[in-house]
Amino acid sequence: MIKGRQAANDIVIRDFCSRRGLSADAVSPGLRTAIAAVSIPFQLYVESLDTTGIAESEDPLHGLLATLIYRTYTCANGSLALVAVGQLQEGEIVARTVVESSITGQYILQDDTKSRVLRFLHSYVAKERLQNRRWQKAASTTGNRERSEHTKRIDDKETALVGYETFLRHVAGEQPDGDASKGEWPTIEQVFANLGKQVDYRTVYAALCSQAHHDAEDILNRFFVDSLANNEGVSERMRREKHTFSLYMILLGLRYFVEYVEMLGNRYDLHPVQSEAKTAKQAISDEIELMIRCLDNGTFPSRWQAKLIDGV
Repeated sequence: MIKGRQAANDIVIRDFCSRRGLSADAVSPGLRTAIAAVSIPFQLYVESLDTTGIAESEDPLHGLLATLIYRTYTCANGSLALVAVGQLQEGEIVARTVVESSITGQYILQDDTKSRVLRFLHSYVAKERLQNRRWQKAASTTGNRERSEHTKRIDDKETALVGYETFLRHVAGEQPDGDASKGEWPTIEQVFANLGKQVDYRTVYAALCSQAHHDAEDILNRFFVDSLANNEGVSERMRREKHTFSLYMILLGLRYFVEYVEMLGNRYDLHPVQSEAKTAKQAISDEIELMIRCLDNGTFPSRWQAKLIDGV
């Protein structure tokens, strides 16, 4: 069993690296663990779509759910690819998307899935219609030639939105609560709260937003530490903590993703997916615990050692 799992890990790691022009031999043990934990449960889910006949279903809901999680999967791999080339802070920025997308997917799967998928998609159309109106208003302040160019593109976008609505009516089919599917989509804070993750919103998600928005924290830390006399030791510790914290946040994002895969496994009663997701979640949780210990000690985990690009 151990040899079989190791072989599976090697396959997904080689595939991950070959798709990105990376050397599998240069991947650190910690990164190998994370890549396998993300890929194996997801790929089992994809295989299950064929083996269980889900892929042949005429219900477009199955395809929508598969597409939603595939997009999150590619983002999760994107954050890991940035880790592989030493850009940990940039990987942390991508992790925000992984968290938000995973939490949204979990909310959709939690209950009333078809209605929530439709509400999610309808909310996009509604937001883009509002954006078009604001775009048109802003364009009205420009000269005739420029306004004409903007108007053409606004009209093109409106045509696309009409097409989306036609598709959504097809997906809705005979759903009796069709009007409910067009209800207001909750804010991301409300989604976290609905899943019982209010603290996660105030801690994990808030910290990821800070990095994605390039808030002033890292700038202040760098200038404050660099202004200290005899700061060499403090500065070095700060850099270690910064890199370790980025890994910590990336791993938290990956755990949300694996929880998302597990919920899909539960929805379709896919036992191999459920089992592998639990194993992957534990592996990621172990790495998270390692990061916490390193943060407490001001160290960087040796099993994640690789070339690091030191940003601000």
